Amino acid sequence: MKRFATLALAAASCGFLLSCASKTAKVDARGDWELVSFEKDGTEVAIVTATLSVTDKGAGEYDITGFSGVNNYRGSLNANGNKITFAPNLASTRMAGPQDAMEFETLYLELLGNADTWSVTDSELVLSGRTATARFVKKTLDGTSWQLSAANTGNAVVSQPGTITLAFTDGTAAGFTGINILNLGYTADEKTHALSFADGPLTRRAGSEEEMAAEQLFIDNLFKTASYSLNGDGLTLYDADGTTLLHFVQAQ
Repeated sequence: MKRFATLALAAASCGFLLSCASKTAKVDARGDWELVSFEKDGTEVAIVTATLSVTDKGAGEYDITGFSGVNNYRGSLNANGNKITFAPNLASTRMAGPQDAMEFETLYLELLGNADTWSVTDSELVLSGRTATARFVKKTLDGTSWQLSAANTGNAVVSQPGTITLAFTDGTAAGFTGINILNLGYTADEKTHALSFADGPLTRRAGSEEEMAAEQLFIDNLFKTASYSLNGDGLTLYDADGTTLLHFVQAQ
């Protein structure tokens, strides 16, 4: 009897272990991704610029934002391991664009509505549906260069002259304030989008009253920054409350 009881216990233990092992591990897709290839019905499709940013809200829920070739979009999905379901409330801006970009955007947004699996490595995200597959590579701040297009004055986000720039390289944010050159340290978390800047050298040239006011506004907003988002060819910096501080477009 003891032998049979031992065998039964061992079998039960094996069953428990197999059950635990069979549970699908959570897929960590947090961060920013840039589309590099797209297949429809097994055929490679010419792509335009498209991006996907994924934010983990907990309990298998994720917020998604991105650029689909012409328009910006926003939505959410639920995930259980590598199985995903996009919520039907995907919202998109309604701008027109070149015909080829609009045709591709239709295919891309269809995939976001129908994709049912995802997989992630350190540098690649794959979304798959019944008839289409999209592959993305990790998009990071490091190695990017930007031109300021708008800043928060405290009352509103207003357009700014295109002379202010910022570039991220190996933990240093180097920029031109319209008058002076600055080099700041920065720390960024690609998965949570946390971002902060540290003091660094700044040249001390003088400029017009308007230029100096724009410079001070730029620097003040940099040091208020708590997070960021990458969307298409844009970079937006936010304060701790999620208020937009600075918006950049990709430098030419």
